[in-house]
Amino acid sequence: MNFYRAFGSKLRQVRKVAGLTQEVLAERVGLSRPSVTNIERGNQQIPLHMLEAFASVLGVKPCELLPENTRSKTEDQIPKELADKLAEREKAADQRE
Repeated sequence: MNFYRAFGSKLRQVRKVAGLTQEVLAERVGLSRPSVTNIERGNQQIPLHMLEAFASVLGVKPCELLPENTRSKTEDQIPKELADKLAEREKAADQRE
């Protein structure tokens, strides 16, 4: 399955769990219903900023809309030293909130 078809399938799944129709989702992200249909079918690509818009409307993190096979654990992608620094920064940011 190509990336956009897998993304569209994931978007459809999350949209249905959220209890939204294609029409309502389209209205809330500023697209037409046919565009959402085409995105869900993998026939239309989305600009990166739309990933954030979809996630916000659906109440999920943007990474949760990405197909499973495109996500990896942070530890597998970056050196441990850098992962530790990132974890420290996240912890400090959480403490400030």
